[in-house]
Amino acid sequence: MKKKSKGFMLLETLVVSTFIISTLIYLYIQFINLKKSYDISFRYDTIPGLYNLKEVDKFINTNYGYADFINNTDIITNGYTEIYNNNECNINFFSNNNNYCEKLMTSIGAKTILLAKIDLTTTKNNLKNNNPYSNNLYLYIKSINYTTNLNTYLLIIEYNDNTFSNIKIEKEEVN
Repeated sequence: MKKKSKGFMLLETLVVSTFIISTLIYLYIQFINLKKSYDISFRYDTIPGLYNLKEVDKFINTNYGYADFINNTDIITNGYTEIYNNNECNINFFSNNNNYCEKLMTSIGAKTILLAKIDLTTTKNNLKNNNPYSNNLYLYIKSINYTTNLNTYLLIIEYNDNTFSNIKIEKEEVN
């Protein structure tokens, strides 16, 4: 009987080890991607978040309509206008009903609410250069990608629990 050479056994061990390590690295990368998707699915556009944002939409649409918001110079130049931030409703829009606005936003746990054009290119560029909001809100806005007509707007919200939602405001609701 012939003995195997020690060099062949070493080479065989190296090949098997390389294969196992490569497989483990591949599985690790897949797990990281899956975990990232899982985390995002529990932070972006949750059912309670969408429901609460729809309540804000009803409040604005019933009491004010969106015409003043859309004709605001901020939305024309920046691509978005701030409706609510840091426990304060924008006094320019809610001067006659500011207390109710602040109670509503506090009760739903809102941190920031923006009204933006559906084409978020201008909004993304302005927030990239000068972002007064959280980085997570900016990342959420970057993840939004709608392809629709230009007469549509988005109501975007960041909640205190670090979740985010957006809904479309159609042209019929704007007028």
